Amino acid sequence: QCSRRLHMSQISQCSPLAHYGFDFATDRVPATVHRLDIPAVHLAAFLLKAVVAAIPALLLLACLLWLGGKGLQVAFPDLGRMQIFIKFGT
Repeated sequence: QCSRRLHMSQISQCSPLAHYGFDFATDRVPATVHRLDIPAVHLAAFLLKAVVAAIPALLLLACLLWLGGKGLQVAFPDLGRMQIFIKFGT
């Protein structure tokens, strides 16, 4: 009897194809996706969530890169003379 909550090892045993000896771990099912029907509102909401979730990740990455640069300047003081300064405007 297959219940609603299954362990990963039990999924292939409880599938409709298990009766025919099909094993999802070793056998492959050829498939082609012809159409993906996602409402525009749901897609826009997902993309907005992805953008909001990326902001803290970018801030953390910027902090790590800044700390790494400072660490390299401490380890190799001559790097200060090799910096490239980028200025915007006049």
